[in-house]
Formats: sequence, structure tokens, C-alpha cells
Amino acid sequence: MSEELKEAQPPEQKEDDCPMGCRNGYMPDAAQAWDIPGHPIPECPWCRMKADHAARVAELEAERDALKAKLDKAVQARESVKNMAQMMEAQLRRNEHRGGWDNCCRAYFLEKLEINLRDLRHNLDAGLHAVAQRDCADIANFSMMLAENERREHPWVLGYTADGGDGMTTQERRMAK
Repeated sequence: MSEELKEAQPPEQKEDDCPMGCRNGYMPDAAQAWDIPGHPIPECPWCRMKADHAARVAELEAERDALKAKLDKAVQARESVKNMAQMMEAQLRRNEHRGGWDNCCRAYFLEKLEINLRDLRHNLDAGLHAVAQRDCADIANFSMMLAENERREHPWVLGYTADGGDGMTTQERRMAK
């Protein structure tokens, strides 16, 4: 390639460069001699769009962060609940090869709960604390599976709320019996 041709080639474009070739200092052919004091160089439409997009992305990220903070504050789980959820998830992942629980019946879950409760008692008595913790996670998982299937089969029943799901306090519920 001749030296003249090399000089005529536009410089290699970087990722942030404007595809219109302004190199972020817009100089259209007609404005090459733009030199009027107090008047800025006309803005490149591509660069303006890119700046508007970046501003909108920043707005959306700020909105997302505010909503996340609000959600985190609203759903503050106790540390022990977070720890148990992690143990439950670990047990579920260990047993993923067994498939899901959608088609299991109530009797299956109740039997598994009884078996795991017996195992838990045995492991606690034997001083096998790590195994006992896994038993607790299994019991919690079988309870969760049973509750999930019940919720799916009986959707008209309201989900659990902190007040017991019926809008009554524990004392009011006892008095109603």
C-alpha cells in the first residue's frame, strides 16, 4: 500500500468512537471553518443520542437500586432463616437427580417427615451434629414441598402472612375456638 493511500485511510475506530467519524468533536463538512466566538460547535447527533442513552441508563440503574433497597428492607429475613434456607438449597441440589416433587402425594411427604424426624433424633443422640443439621434441612424441605403442593392444589386458600393468614392475632384465634 502506498504512503499516500495509508495517509488517506481513516484512523482505526475505537469502541467509544462515533461511527459518523466526528471523534467526539462534531465537525461536519460545512462547519469545518466554524469559528464564531460564543457559539459552540454543532453537536453530533450520534454522540448526543449516546449521551442521552447513558443518562437514561443511569436513571434506570438508580431506580433499580432504590427499589432493591426498598425490597431488601421490606424482606428482612432473620439470620437463622437465611442460614436454614442455604442448608435447604444445598440439600435440594444434592438430591436434584431424584426429580421434582410436583407429582408426590401428601402421604409420601408425611412418611418422609416421620422418617427424617426419627433420623434427626437418632443423630442428635449419637452426637452427629453435622448429619443432624442436614436432617433438619431435609425436614424443612419436605415441609416446603408439602406446603407448595397444597398451595398449588388449593389456590383459594390465602398464603401465609405474619398474622397467620386470617387477619387475626394468635390470641383472637384462641378465643374464637
